[in-house]
Amino acid sequence: MTRELGGCLEALERVADAAERLGLDAGAARETLATARTRLGFPGTAFVCALAGGTGAGKSSLLNALAGREVSRPGPTRPVTAEPVAWVPADAAAELGPLLRWVGVDKVVGHHDPRFTDLCLLDLPDYDSVEAAHRATVDQVLPRVDAVCWVLDPEKYNDRVLHEDYLRPLAHHADRAVFVVNRRDVIGDDSWFPDQRWSPGMSWNNIQSRYGTGISALTLDDNELPMRVIAHILGVPRSAMD
Repeated sequence: MTRELGGCLEALERVADAAERLGLDAGAARETLATARTRLGFPGTAFVCALAGGTGAGKSSLLNALAGREVSRPGPTRPVTAEPVAWVPADAAAELGPLLRWVGVDKVVGHHDPRFTDLCLLDLPDYDSVEAAHRATVDQVLPRVDAVCWVLDPEKYNDRVLHEDYLRPLAHHADRAVFVVNRRDVIGDDSWFPDQRWSPGMSWNNIQSRYGTGISALTLDDNELPMRVIAHILGVPRSAMD
């Protein structure tokens, strides 16, 4: 796999060289080359996946549930996570140190869970916090991880930020993203409203209800978006696929 990526990067470098000879700007290609080659230069086979989402979406709670203990402190006040937290295999922590520092992570918690021997999970700050530094941290880390797990909350406000600032610009990296819907117990059931029908064009944002009426409307909404997630080969730097 590394040999194949090396060939791709060599080809990209030739394209950048040709573009510059023609007077074209190849800055983005050069930056991608530098990032990919730096990522490939780190030892180990760990796959770095970031848990990203809005404030209070449940990123820390999800990580703690996977770990079976508190790795990243959750809390009722917002925001809680101010800096990235890495949960890594203990026997690989030293080897992963340079990579994690390059990604932008200083706090590391080791584990001995055999289910996650090649996985490094990062709990990121929220991207929509009142603390501007949190958004800056997320924007710094995301381009350097191998994949992103977006943690979503069906009751979350201001989801425009997620769609317009992250999902849409990163659509060409869709094979590097997975989605987790937290608090699924609050998602409504159409059976609550057996005789109610929604007008064409109505979206779930039109209605709010403790029973999740708005979410139920998705099943009848012509704005519904079908989505399919396809697994990808692990261990390939996401930036190398630019």
